[in-house]
Amino acid sequence: GTSTTTFVRAMGGAIGLALFGSIMTSRFSSLFLGSLPSEVKAGMPEAQLATLVHNPQALVGPNGQSQLQDLLGPNSAYADQVLSSMRHALATAIGEVFLVALGIAFIGLLAHTFIKEIPFRQQHIVSDSPPTPDARSSLPEENQPLGRRRRPPKES
Repeated sequence: GTSTTTFVRAMGGAIGLALFGSIMTSRFSSLFLGSLPSEVKAGMPEAQLATLVHNPQALVGPNGQSQLQDLLGPNSAYADQVLSSMRHALATAIGEVFLVALGIAFIGLLAHTFIKEIPFRQQHIVSDSPPTPDARSSLPEENQPLGRRRRPPKES
């Protein structure tokens, strides 16, 4: 019912977020470190690079960019190159996450297309003659639709 649907949606969201988040994080870090110019890598300490890889908040707004300037300190000449590399890496990583999601959606569509539909059990009334408006079904009265139930006779 409804609670099962809610539970499955919540679990799917949690699993999807974990899967796509880990894909994006791993791709961002490898793309960012790969796109940084070698002179920037040589001029920055490893601790600063590790901080940038695990916290790309410099792209979010001016507050993050001022924190990047503070982090780089005397190496602020590298700030534009670092921001450019971060933008490129994040955009590429997000694009790859959407491609993975597209692949998963396509697999789901294929599965939906080829899975045999099994209809719910239904009760069929079989009769040799076509139904008439006055015909009563073979169902017990308590299972009859409200309009087909026998009404008690009116007392005069």
